[in-house]
Amino acid sequence: MTRITRPHLMAFVNVPSVVLAVAAATTPARMLDAVALLNAEYRLPIQGSSSVQVRDGKWAVENAQGRQSLTVLDLNLHDDLDGDGLPDAVVQLVYWGGGSGVFNYLAAVINDQGQPLHVASAELGDRVQVKSVTVKNGRITVRLVVQGADDPACCPMVPATRVFSLVKNHLVEVSGA
Repeated sequence: MTRITRPHLMAFVNVPSVVLAVAAATTPARMLDAVALLNAEYRLPIQGSSSVQVRDGKWAVENAQGRQSLTVLDLNLHDDLDGDGLPDAVVQLVYWGGGSGVFNYLAAVINDQGQPLHVASAELGDRVQVKSVTVKNGRITVRLVVQGADDPACCPMVPATRVFSLVKNHLVEVSGA
């Protein structure tokens, strides 16, 4: 025990408790879990759009402009996407704007002190089939089936691999699939 003396103040400090306090202060930030990701705010992936709050992974509206819906699929993928040492997340967004298209997007969700912050999206395509998504060392690899030059929009047939990295809050497609 160490004795600290100040005018009108006397305290005893137990050194092991100080070590425990330091250890608690360096505990890593919590991972973004499914509940947080499926109840977060996301920007709609259309030009000039604002953010919407999803509940249990879903958002929908019907108004004078028509019907729209957004579904968030938690892919249970976590990695440091922005280089700050915290585990961020990758989710898939499925947007329907009222027509025949169903648009798939990859979304980067940053761990902002334990809270999800959607910072970027990349379009994967209309009615594509996402087969797998992996993330390693900040690189997100998507294996999917897309429409070929002669395929109808409903029926993609061409396997493809796309690789993305988060660069200054933008998902950028990179080579090296």
